[in-house]
Amino acid sequence: PLLSGRAMSRYCCMLLLLTIAAFDSTAAEKDDPIGRELRSILIDDQNAQDRVDELIASNNAFKAEGAGLSDAIMATKVRQIIDPVREQYIAFLQRNPKHVRAHLALASFLQEFGDRENSKSHLDTALTLAPNDPVALNNLGNFHGEFGPPEKAFEYYQRASKAAPKQSMYYRNLASVMIIHPLESQSYFRIADKQGVLRRGIDLFKKAVSLNPDDFLLQSTLAQTYYQMRPFPYQEATNAWERALVLAGTRIEKEGVMIHLARIHIKEKNYDAARINLNGVKVEFMLDLKKELMAKIPKKMSPVSFSTSTAGPGLFNLSTSPPPGASGIRKQSPPKKR
Repeated sequence: PLLSGRAMSRYCCMLLLLTIAAFDSTAAEKDDPIGRELRSILIDDQNAQDRVDELIASNNAFKAEGAGLSDAIMATKVRQIIDPVREQYIAFLQRNPKHVRAHLALASFLQEFGDRENSKSHLDTALTLAPNDPVALNNLGNFHGEFGPPEKAFEYYQRASKAAPKQSMYYRNLASVMIIHPLESQSYFRIADKQGVLRRGIDLFKKAVSLNPDDFLLQSTLAQTYYQMRPFPYQEATNAWERALVLAGTRIEKEGVMIHLARIHIKEKNYDAARINLNGVKVEFMLDLKKELMAKIPKKMSPVSFSTSTAGPGLFNLSTSPPPGASGIRKQSPPKKR
């Protein structure tokens, strides 16, 4: 789904860092003092954001124990961290007022810390300087996707994908904001109903996946979108989640996908497949949900044996044969830019 708030800003900033890193990889840029100075500021930017995150996490832990700093003191401490970076950006742009990537980087930095008005100003300046720059177009799409109007987000994402048609992110972002704003999407794109908007969004997610086929989060986003379709496209959803299972890189990701697969199998009364997936769920914080889903499966089920290579050999014991004395249902204790 579309990211929002600080998560969106951080996401844009990270993408921007990658873009600048690629841009700066040429020999000419490596010898450019302006490029070196901007890279240094970007590093300070990221370090400042990391320090703020650590400060907030630490203070939240103290608050949970009845201590911690007041909001006013925390705000002062945050300003002490971020103000030097802001001053570096401003000084850089005073010397290099037409540096598009510096405007984009400062815009993401400002939005990260709540200065929406000035962030938008630097995004607009970047686009004025480079009307077809896909990063500027995408980040303006992000801004309007979060703060409105969504029609402007549609416009900017479409322009970004036209400027860089092989960048999956732009299709993904357009799909997300369309699904979040179905009424505006129907009017803007002349789509008959919400289901049509969802289908258009799914097609855009598929386009994004085709350009970035190994992205687990992207594949999972596509798979989750099927939940909203009526009638529910069981086989399409199953295929999407099974692909996500192949891409899952951690135990939590794998077992999370198994929960989703179990849910849709239960919905379609494919109880054997549901039990197979649920028996692979061992992560403690998922056990309550596993128990809840198990309760929806009829108790008189024939034991089923199953093995799969998609999760990796030996990673999970997916046998669904019940333990001695069990009735077929295993009961277990219930156990967070470009």
